[in-house]
Amino acid sequence: LCVPSPPFVNQGKDEKMLQLHKKKQSDKKVSMRPYQSEKWQQYFYQLLDFRRNNGTCLVPHYYAENIALARWVKRQRYQYNLRLKGKKSSITIERIRMLEQIGFIWDSHEAAWEERRKELEIFRAVNGTCSVPATCRTNPKLATWVKCQRRQYRLFCEGKPANISPERILELENLGFEWDVGRSSSSITSAKSSEWDIVMEKQKELMSSMSSDYELMSDVLTLLEDDN
Repeated sequence: LCVPSPPFVNQGKDEKMLQLHKKKQSDKKVSMRPYQSEKWQQYFYQLLDFRRNNGTCLVPHYYAENIALARWVKRQRYQYNLRLKGKKSSITIERIRMLEQIGFIWDSHEAAWEERRKELEIFRAVNGTCSVPATCRTNPKLATWVKCQRRQYRLFCEGKPANISPERILELENLGFEWDVGRSSSSITSAKSSEWDIVMEKQKELMSSMSSDYELMSDVLTLLEDDN
């Protein structure tokens, strides 16, 4: 009997079909119950409202107006990372697409950076500058972030590893961000004034010493004239 050889030509296609089947089975294992699916939809609509009002899907980690939404957003990123690692996850391809279509950011670090940038944009709109004081009481986290951006920028310019990219640098510069914030003119004037006072004090001491020497020489000359 002539035994047909294995269909090696279709092996790659069969392998892809097998992987797709496994993926579908995995999705079935973590399929949501009806009430869970409805709950997800409710939070998704809340996120849409947030985006409509704020122009972004970057819900702050400590969003006082809706803590539950902030936690839900964080949970979506967590489930997404599980899926990327090939682990059991409750997030489906459909949900990923829905979130991505409205501008959802999966990287938590990127999301945090964008959140601070948005706060800086608001600060600039209110104060007319991106120079957030180091002792900003209204938003100390923003002040710390601004300081961190300048430090990362210096490292970037020195060719050292830095957690800032050319794209981020450009974004900040478009806002009017200043990388090298020196002392203000008043502080410089004050410093120069202090230095000038020190110089003048030394001059006075020198003149006083010279005056004393002059008086001593005058007295000596007077005595010599009296002796003559």
